[in-house]
Amino acid sequence: MNAEATIVHELAGLLSGVWSFAEIVESRPDNPEREAFISLLREESKKAAQTMRDFQLLKSIEAGRGGEATGPVWLRELLASAADGSEHRALLDELAADVSDDAPAVLADAGALTGLLVRLIDVSADVCDGTPKVRFHQGERGLELHLDCGSVPLSEVSAGIQRGEGRMRILYLARRLIEPWGGKVDAEERGATTVAVLHLASRTTARSLKVVSG
Repeated sequence: MNAEATIVHELAGLLSGVWSFAEIVESRPDNPEREAFISLLREESKKAAQTMRDFQLLKSIEAGRGGEATGPVWLRELLASAADGSEHRALLDELAADVSDDAPAVLADAGALTGLLVRLIDVSADVCDGTPKVRFHQGERGLELHLDCGSVPLSEVSAGIQRGEGRMRILYLARRLIEPWGGKVDAEERGATTVAVLHLASRTTARSLKVVSG
């Protein structure tokens, strides 16, 4: 299946689960496991909303509305904006606090990149037992965002990047979004962990950039 078909298939399954749990909660008010079903309903609803956002982003990119690289986008401002829409505000605030004053700006659309960063952190949390791990480095071409994919195999991460399949589907959307800005996405194994790297083209150079981690 292509990326769109994969997202639609996943969304259909999630919505079916939401409907089933909602029926159970409504029809069995005295069930001792009702609270557990409510918790599952919330979790499936959250996943469905995230999947819908992925679908909307994909359609925007395909329609040429993924965001033009108007840049420059400054890293500290990007992280502050992302913190406003993320459940992982503490991590983003920590990352922003560790950005050096001479960190480079990246060539991007601020709104699109902010939304992408929020989703990348959510996905890292999902595959890293609830604790997202993100680092920024100064690379040869510009800023690099290193995203910990936990124990997800390199083959699955690569399938996510190239075809939008599996748990790392967001990396396909990331690639489609940042390639027109001069960026790219790849992945590598580091011991027992797979790390995806988003290379973001920079408008400026920097003498140093701290390695920051969650």
